[in-house]
Amino acid sequence: MSARHLRWVTAVLIVAGLVASGCKSEGRKPKPPPSPTPQTGGAATASAPSDKSSKELALEGFLSETKLEGKATLIEFGLVGCELSEKGLDAMIALQKAAAIPGLEFLRVEANPDAPAVASYFREKAPPFPVHMDAQSPLAKSLGATAYPTFMLVDKFGHVRYRGRYPADDVVTWGKALAAESQDPGSSVPLFGAKTIDVASLLATCHPVLGGEPKPLGQFKGEGGLVLLFVDTKCPFSAIALAEMPGVAKTLAQQKVAAVIVNNDDSQEKVTSFYAKKPPGAPVLYDVGSATREQWNVQSVPIAVYLTPSGKIAYQGEAVWAKLATAIESSQGLAGGTIKFSTTGTGFG
Repeated sequence: MSARHLRWVTAVLIVAGLVASGCKSEGRKPKPPPSPTPQTGGAATASAPSDKSSKELALEGFLSETKLEGKATLIEFGLVGCELSEKGLDAMIALQKAAAIPGLEFLRVEANPDAPAVASYFREKAPPFPVHMDAQSPLAKSLGATAYPTFMLVDKFGHVRYRGRYPADDVVTWGKALAAESQDPGSSVPLFGAKTIDVASLLATCHPVLGGEPKPLGQFKGEGGLVLLFVDTKCPFSAIALAEMPGVAKTLAQQKVAAVIVNNDDSQEKVTSFYAKKPPGAPVLYDVGSATREQWNVQSVPIAVYLTPSGKIAYQGEAVWAKLATAIESSQGLAGGTIKFSTTGTGFG
């Protein structure tokens, strides 16, 4: 790590903040990088009303703070102590050192709040790009990137063009495409690698059921629809959602919404042993590999999915029960607050 980057990391270990910025218009050329005056923390600046989402505004503020406006950037939201985060960082370091994608910037967003451990880690790793501290994860939460690691490709116009696991097979192609763009594609441009979920086919697919015979997923659907909770036995955030699932399933049943747990990436023996010790409160379907998770485009766990009675996806996101309740109420035409969970779930995963 250069002396400049080491001083930068040390500074953000002491002061880290998110500065909101004004709005951008669509269909324009990339905005020039802002002035080099550092901005670390402070109150949000006043701006005209905007129809942008909170995530879009948070991203604009972050890009302004880190001097990445107008630049195509690969960002890793990682966590010191996480093996996959370390592998992702190594891959980014290798990409930049090889100059494999001219014009693409790199940035690590670090969530571990242990400042001495983080400083020691990055002194040893010496990444040739900045590290932005995000202790307690306020930025990651605002951008929906609390699964570590989460990688984002952001184009020159401030749009997220990819979010998910490290795209090893496609990162060079996608990065070069973003670096070459000269016109704003708009905020509705499809994400790289986006998949269409064939719900009807997946509902007809049989899955092994813990303690029972394999069944098509659709047979679990209730009159009010079906909630799927994607988990695995290793993730501590999955453990939070699973511990609350018995109560969640009972509340859902009041609206005739069924619930199932979909466990991925664990052997049958591990699944059997794990749930014998932790009664799940809902049927457990399992896949010893990752095919089911990939077919549902689940990038991390825990993730909750709500299917309407007609088999449409009305919610796919964090296992935050209040958000799930709102989606079900809206889908079924229920008054807000009809579904009340006694637990909160988790926005991490």
